[in-house]
Amino acid sequence: MAVQGKADFLVVDDSESVRMVIAGMLRVMGQENITLASNAKQALSIFKDKFAELKNPIVILDIVLPDLSGDIVAKKILAMNTSTKIILVTAEDRNEALTMDVIRQGAFGYIQKPIRLSSLRDILVGI
Repeated sequence: MAVQGKADFLVVDDSESVRMVIAGMLRVMGQENITLASNAKQALSIFKDKFAELKNPIVILDIVLPDLSGDIVAKKILAMNTSTKIILVTAEDRNEALTMDVIRQGAFGYIQKPIRLSSLRDILVGI
């Protein structure tokens, strides 16, 4: 099912520039409901307050965060709302095994940094 119309996005990355780039790409694709988080604690708090009751929210989640690994964050998010689509973001090939493990546990897919608009668009078409 492709993202039709407006969706609710939570973008989680410890790099402000990466968050801004992803948010900008989503806006180019016509999305407006974009919330940003800079770490796992903030992401989980925002998700619980704003996204836990939504139908099919989308979380774009960096696999490497300073306070908690993205795989743990993904599990906690999916425990709060099983309809969440999680797209992992990874900068390093060495995270491939971890990324694949999180996908087996329910994440939708992943994209590699540096993120290209075409990569983000392609993965969102599959949702």
